Amino acid sequence: RLDGVLYFSPDGSSSEFRRRERQRGCSPWAELSVLDPTREGTESLSLVPRLHPATQLLLGHELQRAYQRIEAHGDNREMLEDALRPVPEGINALPSFIEEPLCALVVRGELSPGTGSQQVELAVIEKVTPRPGWMAPFLLRSDERSQMTVRLMDLEDRSGRCRFRRVPRVTLCPANFICQVFMTQDANIWRIDEEGVVRFHSMRQIVAGLMEQSRVEESCEKPKTTKSVAPTLPTALQNVTNLPAADLKVKPKSIIEKV
Repeated sequence: RLDGVLYFSPDGSSSEFRRRERQRGCSPWAELSVLDPTREGTESLSLVPRLHPATQLLLGHELQRAYQRIEAHGDNREMLEDALRPVPEGINALPSFIEEPLCALVVRGELSPGTGSQQVELAVIEKVTPRPGWMAPFLLRSDERSQMTVRLMDLEDRSGRCRFRRVPRVTLCPANFICQVFMTQDANIWRIDEEGVVRFHSMRQIVAGLMEQSRVEESCEKPKTTKSVAPTLPTALQNVTNLPAADLKVKPKSIIEKV
């Protein structure tokens, strides 16, 4: 994955990608930087915006979905068109103004304290408050200043039924927004559509995979315990029969005397 820094030579004739060194407790999410070759030292500047975890999850799900369909059905034209078919218009966008509640997938909190792995949650966005001066009809995915008020929901895997979680409302920002999901209401029963259920579970599996990968990498970084090994004689002296083999109790002086 693109987790590191891409360097260009000043004349643009070559480039080098250096993977980020994993450290215990660091975020499992990818962080890509493309440094401006015209700036060096303290003036170095990344040319690409940061991809927040919510956006990485959306991209990961879409790429994984396309790959699985191509693998299952081959790479003929019809299958490629099916794998790359567009999603419903606006499903991946967050409007800056809503007249009625909007159901969506968001990321928040941590699965385990200190892991940096945020959990995918089903939520109903009740209110959106754009940052001062923002006039566009949509909010940027990197926006950390605008706010949205949400109610978290729990999803029943088999039936697709949803129920509101008995916790206070939560204030998030557009950077926590993944995508919209379609929800229907029949009396007091809420359900999300099949595509929403697929996205919900797919993205939770991606998060679980990141956590497992982090655990494996951390376990590999743990220093191995070394067993105490008795010293051996140099190769040139191994055939000398009157020398005691690796006897720590014998001092060098006594060895010389015996020789």
